[in-house]
Amino acid sequence: MINNILNRENQKGALKDTLCADLNILFEEQKKEWPFLKQKFENLNSAAVREIQVNNSVVKLQYNPDRIHSTAADIDKHLVEPKECFLCVSNRPKEQRGIQYGKYFEILCNPYPILKDHYTIVKLKHTSQSLVLHLKEFLNITSDLGEKFTLFYNGPRCGASAPGHMHFQAITKNVLQIEKDFDSLRPDFVKSKYSNEKISVSLSKNYLRYFITIESSSIKDIVLFFKQLNIILKKITPPGQEPLMNVLCNYENDAWRLIIFPRTKHRPTHYFEMGDKRIVVSPAAVDLGGLIITPRREDFDKITKEDVIEIYRQVSVTSEMFSYLTSKLV
Repeated sequence: MINNILNRENQKGALKDTLCADLNILFEEQKKEWPFLKQKFENLNSAAVREIQVNNSVVKLQYNPDRIHSTAADIDKHLVEPKECFLCVSNRPKEQRGIQYGKYFEILCNPYPILKDHYTIVKLKHTSQSLVLHLKEFLNITSDLGEKFTLFYNGPRCGASAPGHMHFQAITKNVLQIEKDFDSLRPDFVKSKYSNEKISVSLSKNYLRYFITIESSSIKDIVLFFKQLNIILKKITPPGQEPLMNVLCNYENDAWRLIIFPRTKHRPTHYFEMGDKRIVVSPAAVDLGGLIITPRREDFDKITKEDVIEIYRQVSVTSEMFSYLTSKLV
């Protein structure tokens, strides 16, 4: 039986108005009951942050040693050994409780936070990461949390430390740099042929990392386009895998905005270097959104503008791949 604080049904209207408040209650209760969680959030208060100016934007670095478990996670192990999955109910700390969301998901406080609000939305059944199969739930949860939160999804081999268990994450809204820069980037967007009066699809290639944007107030139209995009992305992804991607999503003015970063690989070469050349980073959605997490102090101190540009270049799709995407979408 799930050890949860609240068991809620996903009823339109009722849930949307109160879920953010309930998460705040959950967080306050968990800090009292779970000293480990309380300590990790206290550690976050002293996390060092510095900014690097890159072209016309800013990229922030966060020194966060508590994130080493995620940055350095052996994802192959988590793919083949679900019995050790730390998101499954049977393997969680006894103090960890959550809020059940509908029939299939539960919302938990993340004990290794990046921002002051950080939750993990976990599927109750151990199921591999696949956004195309869970996009409706992703959008529904985003709208229910849209007042205060941005949701994100890390695909397998794209920063997810538990790729064998379907989950999303929620963080404080409008904190990531790409959210702040978004409107100023619009003039450079290339409109897709899939755009119409119900959905706007566009591509951006002038932000260090390529991304695709979907904006719509229709779940049906978002899902239909995303299925098409998934097919196209599979052409540039190794067979048998979900297309490599990270996704940020928020909900405002009765519409969703998804920012999709197509990927080529899990980690840049910097991760595998030796000695002083090594930089332990494993970019995920938050990093691509403009907040690069560095669990080692030496990396936080030494990363340069050139390193940032190269890290983004290596994990993002190549210019040739993005040209292929453009040819299919525009």
